[in-house]
Amino acid sequence: MIRSTELPDDARIWLAREGGFVAAPGLSRPREIALVDCRDDQRLAIRRVLDACRLQAVPAAGAADQRFFRIVISRDSEPDTPLDELLIDETHAPTDLVSLWQNGPE
Repeated sequence: MIRSTELPDDARIWLAREGGFVAAPGLSRPREIALVDCRDDQRLAIRRVLDACRLQAVPAAGAADQRFFRIVISRDSEPDTPLDELLIDETHAPTDLVSLWQNGPE
């Protein structure tokens, strides 16, 4: 697991909402964010969201009908080798994570 302060400038963050009884891929609405495309204030906000998520991360998520967020962090230079992966139960997800997933960096 990497700390947000170690997040490389070429980091790519992929996040989606998963789980639940119904397999509906449209509900996951995956979002991919390239840090290189973000302003400095957006990068700082993303790092803060990831720090908050690390406090809520669980080793496994999505029991029964429970939804969860999956966050995968990789580098542009090595997209198939994740640096980190976080699973966050939807009920414990920071509101800033939900906003980032719904709206992207603001």
